[in-house]
Amino acid sequence: LQMTLFEKMAGDLSGVCTKNEELFESNPNEVTLRVICETYRMLEQYDKVIEVLTKNEKATKLMVDVTPKNKSIHIAKLSALAKLNDIPQTKALAEELKKYINVNEKFEIQMILMNLYREVKDVVAMEKVKVELLETLDELDEKDYIKERYRSQLKEIGNV
Repeated sequence: LQMTLFEKMAGDLSGVCTKNEELFESNPNEVTLRVICETYRMLEQYDKVIEVLTKNEKATKLMVDVTPKNKSIHIAKLSALAKLNDIPQTKALAEELKKYINVNEKFEIQMILMNLYREVKDVVAMEKVKVELLETLDELDEKDYIKERYRSQLKEIGNV
């Protein structure tokens, strides 16, 4: 992932996807699947994230159930669905993930949902998630100044 980020910053993306795809195909596991998903996310190719996770047989086998090893990949899928403005699938996956997540992941998922609702201009849903985010913020195991920074950013989005 660091190499992918470096190549992205250098503007040399010619082989990064191919290399990461080959890595996954030769050694299909949760780590190599996450690498390819995060590569596509970094490159803002959200449709490719969904394509890999739904059409690649090796990937779908790794994603049957939510496990500690693949939970971050499910969250990557959620993020990609949200970026593609797929509200029904995003909501369904977020609801499913609620059974398996810790407070930090809950916060991440709520941020994804809030940004989706903001993007599609669903102010009612966005405000509801923003209230939940502010409540979750108090539960986070973070320094107070980080929590305050999040709180300020959330309040700038609109009135709660």
